[in-house]
Amino acid sequence: TTAERARKKARDELSNIADGRDPQKDKKDRRDAETVNQLADRYMTDHASVFKKASSQKSDDDLLRLHIRPTLGIERVEAITRRDVSNLHSRMKNTPGAANRTLALLSKMMNLAEKWGIRPDGSNPCRHVDKYPERKMQRFLSEQELARLGQTLSEAERTQTELTSVIAAIRLLIFTG
Repeated sequence: TTAERARKKARDELSNIADGRDPQKDKKDRRDAETVNQLADRYMTDHASVFKKASSQKSDDDLLRLHIRPTLGIERVEAITRRDVSNLHSRMKNTPGAANRTLALLSKMMNLAEKWGIRPDGSNPCRHVDKYPERKMQRFLSEQELARLGQTLSEAERTQTELTSVIAAIRLLIFTG
């Protein structure tokens, strides 16, 4: 009955208090817990801006803006489960490359959350979420692109802005594919 459940809850709370825990502090800690949006902000300022190139930062920011923040942004970091991550990943199955990059970014963020003490060690919810197979892309330069590359190599050779061995290697790669 409801009364029995209330008594059990009261006994549990008294037991927690006897063990030195503060239920009000626990409640406040849960309310103040860091959200995925806050973790994303911290990731961009404390990690990406320090360790990543500008183009990679832009890519991460795009993945956060388009996929992670709209889906998981308001959730508490500690509450994210493998099911949450798997659901996000599976919703992106039509774009496997973006899905895999999103999974990798979220995994890095969760590893940092562990390092920063927001999640317990070894609790990354991205573990065991399988990546999608991706098609290998093969692309060849168009005639215009090839002509432009030739001009650039000739200019670099003339102005000696690159080592001749580097220019020769690029020319060899052009002919050998």
